[in-house]
Amino acid sequence: MALFGEKDLQVSATVNAPLMEAVLINPASQVMILPGLNHLFRPSETGLPTEYGKIATTNDMVAMEPISDWLDGVAR
Repeated sequence: MALFGEKDLQVSATVNAPLMEAVLINPASQVMILPGLNHLFRPSETGLPTEYGKIATTNDMVAMEPISDWLDGVAR
């Protein structure tokens, strides 16, 4: 599983997600761009690292739910 935050300014989702899709050949592989999240998978307005200290959320459920679902699927 490869996850990218839509607002990540450190690892661009638009550049890297297609590359990951090309190299992940296992049928269980999944690539997702998580809307509104930054590099730390936290909700973000701009994606700038200067926001990090202002965001109260540790890890947003937008990220945690697909991770949990994917793990459940590959563990079977």
